[in-house]
Amino acid sequence: LNRISLADSPIVVGISGASGAVIAAKLIEALIGNDVEVSLIASHASKIVWKQEMDQSFGEFLEQIMETGKVTNYNIGDTQAPIASGSYPIRGMV
Repeated sequence: LNRISLADSPIVVGISGASGAVIAAKLIEALIGNDVEVSLIASHASKIVWKQEMDQSFGEFLEQIMETGKVTNYNIGDTQAPIASGSYPIRGMV
């Protein structure tokens, strides 16, 4: 039986509409800073809360982190996205 190595697999970061945008931003920045691939998914409500809690919109933050080449962003309703599959290899999810 071949084992899939998850060492190079991404960590999924899911952002809900609950308060905590600062924590999400710091986590994503820390993962990127440690050369970890991030699969990101954010709810519609989280983007509203983000704007209220942060000095920039979620879109501005997303644009900034996408430039690193370490982040893949998935739309919340995209059921065809690789992240929607149970066989999508990940290291974990926060």
